[in-house]
Amino acid sequence: MHNSEMQIEDLNNITGKIIACAIEVHKNIGPGLLESVYEKALCLEFELNGLKYEKQISILIVIFKIFRLRIPEICCKMRFYHYFDRKR
Repeated sequence: MHNSEMQIEDLNNITGKIIACAIEVHKNIGPGLLESVYEKALCLEFELNGLKYEKQISILIVIFKIFRLRIPEICCKMRFYHYFDRKR
């Protein structure tokens, strides 16, 4: 197995664990509560499953999309950049 295949397999395993934790939280406490309740419950579930995590970290999200509009003899490119920086 190649190194990149192992990395993908590892990511798939971790992703599966994260999703399983989220489902477990939802099954136990249901919908309609404050986000802070779900955050605490999910952190507890991560700990119970041996997953390391950080809460409320600062991140930069860049969303880049290109839309092409084809109108007779006109090609417009629109680029959307969205920067979102969460403070601790």
